[in-house]
Amino acid sequence: MVALAGISVNLREVQEVKSTDQTRDDWPEFSDLSNAEWEKQADIRDDRMGDEGNDFHPELVRPSVDQLLAPAGGEAILDIGCGSGNYTRHLARIGVYGTAIDVSKVMIDRARRRTRENKGRIVYKVIDATSEEQLATLNGDSYDAVVSNMTLMDLAEIRPLAENIRSVLKFVDFCGGGHIVVFIG
Repeated sequence: MVALAGISVNLREVQEVKSTDQTRDDWPEFSDLSNAEWEKQADIRDDRMGDEGNDFHPELVRPSVDQLLAPAGGEAILDIGCGSGNYTRHLARIGVYGTAIDVSKVMIDRARRRTRENKGRIVYKVIDATSEEQLATLNGDSYDAVVSNMTLMDLAEIRPLAENIRSVLKFVDFCGGGHIVVFIG
């Protein structure tokens, strides 16, 4: 057994990895398996998170990310790996327009059901952050910032996201604007 993306995987179920580079960061051959496992666990994870997050989300994650992100009303923010959408709903309550993406159709369906207020401020999309083709569907969209809570460490492959993220930011500079906030616990 190996723990990949927070999920225990029986290696007999996975095709043999043919690589001599054992220190690589991306494992694209595990993306489909990882995504399928997240889909299987979606109901359990959503039930645990509820409308406002688990025990530590409102107390630790949300205030920390808010401090770094400094969201302002009227901004457009992309939430990568939104899960049940609790952070995106929080952003909508303060006037942000959010696009929330997740690989799990079940999680996106649950996020839509949990969204009772500010529905016009949130767009939910099923998008695999490890797929260049699916990420390309965001091209043409424009965001003031990108946020990702507890997601990037669970991606089997980060390269497609890293290569495509700049294309959706309105502007990128190191003196302000176009920022990305990633929370990894």
